[in-house]
Amino acid sequence: MGNEVKSGKEEAVLHELAAALAEFAGMQREHGAMLAGNRLKTLAGWVERRQQVFLRLRQCLERFDPSVVPGDSELTVLIHERMRDILHGEQSLAAQVGQQREAIQGQLRILRKGKVVVKGYSLYGGAGPRPKYLSNRT
Repeated sequence: MGNEVKSGKEEAVLHELAAALAEFAGMQREHGAMLAGNRLKTLAGWVERRQQVFLRLRQCLERFDPSVVPGDSELTVLIHERMRDILHGEQSLAAQVGQQREAIQGQLRILRKGKVVVKGYSLYGGAGPRPKYLSNRT
């Protein structure tokens, strides 16, 4: 049995794990491209899809028993490479999200300054018109 998986069931679990890892990596690439293109309108959908794909990946990892697979098999090497790619993808996404957050915060600061400037030019300092005279009848 040297380089082979112990049973067909374990091999099926390995293939399912490899497929789940590939799906997660593909989702990461898609989200990275959308972040790079500043397409953030469907962000809520991203979160939902990410949770579903992660749940599937977690379930596969829970069924996976590393003791049944020799460390030098092709499938094990493939799984390790995909896991490494996913970790690098997560780091890249985190960096992109940080850059996007900084850009949005910068734009918000500019908008706030503009709002203050516009209020300064206003006749009433941004408030509504003041009454022309005071009356005790209300």
